[in-house]
Amino acid sequence: MKRLSTYLAILFISTSQILLSQTGWYLASTLTERHLYSVFFTDINNGYIAGGFGTGKILKTTDGGSTWNETTFPCFQLNSVFFINSNVGWTVGDNGSIYKTTNAGVTWTLQSSGITQLLNSVHFVNENAGWVVGMTSTILK
Repeated sequence: MKRLSTYLAILFISTSQILLSQTGWYLASTLTERHLYSVFFTDINNGYIAGGFGTGKILKTTDGGSTWNETTFPCFQLNSVFFINSNVGWTVGDNGSIYKTTNAGVTWTLQSSGITQLLNSVHFVNENAGWVVGMTSTILK
């Protein structure tokens, strides 16, 4: 009986995940003349996309991706964006670019990385502990 209960619990958990997952992909928006590299949503409505080609771009939505507003950065491209809460986030890109926002992307402040390598990804566990990785085996903490 215990085996049957365990089996049914596992079956229920795995079935629940399947039923609750996204049922299919569809084209939500087409943004021309942009290379897009990373997406991060802080909730169902508020999200950010990092990209660019020639100038770094952060696209922000407050309506679940129906519309996007663009912020331009003085770098060639931004490759990754990550938020630890609805207000505090970072984006990284070429030339060692690291930018931080504390007001949900209204303004972004350049942080010194001390390097010029292309940065590819950023991840934080809290406001004071994060990692950035990039070209030529670059790992920043």
